[in-house]
Amino acid sequence: MSQQINLINHSLIKQQAFLTFKRAVLITLGLMLILALYTTYAESNLTRLTAQRQQLASDLSQAQTQLAGLAAMHKPHEANPLLMLEIDQLTEKLNLQQQVLATINKSANRPENSYAAIMRGFARQTTDGLWLTGFHLDSLSNQLSIQGATLKADLVPEYIVKLSTEPAFKGRLFSGLNIQQPQLNNQTHSQENPSNKASDVLDSQDTAVTSATPAYIEFSLISNHADSAQMATHANTPASNVVIQKAATGDRS
Repeated sequence: MSQQINLINHSLIKQQAFLTFKRAVLITLGLMLILALYTTYAESNLTRLTAQRQQLASDLSQAQTQLAGLAAMHKPHEANPLLMLEIDQLTEKLNLQQQVLATINKSANRPENSYAAIMRGFARQTTDGLWLTGFHLDSLSNQLSIQGATLKADLVPEYIVKLSTEPAFKGRLFSGLNIQQPQLNNQTHSQENPSNKASDVLDSQDTAVTSATPAYIEFSLISNHADSAQMATHANTPASNVVIQKAATGDRS
């Protein structure tokens, strides 16, 4: 029977070191290369991020500038006191005009007797040598007063007949008529012609009176609606006609 005996002694075998100088140098060079590559990548990434940051900062600055410009452009201005005062005056004027229009369009009794219809009647009926200086319509008593002037007294009855044909004057009776010479301002006449004082003294009295008399006469009419003044008008018509004829002819007897 054979038997094998191991005569190898491991402790006698020469052991080689794992981390030798050569290996240490190679490992160090490898780590340095890796570190250099990472540093290059980090610097490149940092440069790119820095450029992006600068671009974003520039865009932000431009956006802030535009925002400031828009805010200044759309900034609410303070109200101008003069414009506000003018607006108030125009508003008040508009309200007054609307009230005037409402009053004109308001009818006294019927739509054809409204202020607007009466003024249209005045505008349609005109007579050469006769003109109106004013009129007044009392909406409560429905009394119409007309003032005017004429070159001839005979034109007044003709004008009354013309007004009677207007729808706005239908049913109205002219119960009062007054015709008179206008009053002159002698003081103003003497001041305008101071150089003619000596010649005026030499003129005859009739010539002076004739030159001082104006070429027109003034008249006034009072008209009431037939429903409220028909009886009184018929009662006073003859006497009124006598007074009118004397004033119109200018009888100085």
